[in-house]
Amino acid sequence: RGLVRLALETGARLTPVYVFGGNDLFFQFLTSNSRLARASRRCGASITFFWGRWWWFPVVPRAPPHGMVIAMGEPLPSRRAAAADGLPTPAEIETLSKEYEEALVALFNAYKADAGDPDGELIVI
Repeated sequence: RGLVRLALETGARLTPVYVFGGNDLFFQFLTSNSRLARASRRCGASITFFWGRWWWFPVVPRAPPHGMVIAMGEPLPSRRAAAADGLPTPAEIETLSKEYEEALVALFNAYKADAGDPDGELIVI
């Protein structure tokens, strides 16, 4: 919601973008319900060990074996917060956030077959 709030404060346009295969750029150590994941939740910050193409130089991503598809949608119309102080209300943030989420899900559904996952479902948390 911070990105949406910032867009409303500055009048920037939000463009939905989805990277199919982006999760496969790096290997992750102990994900899901591991001790490290539970510790991350308790700390309120992500503690993640990752590596890419080479274990000794982890910041270089690896090429996913199935490739990547980057899908970009049309930018949402720009708008500014209506208040005189320029700060958006929670209702304005919620409205634009829902619009962005709907645009992102529509983009995912439009390109998921091209990306090799025709039965895929995007779940926005």
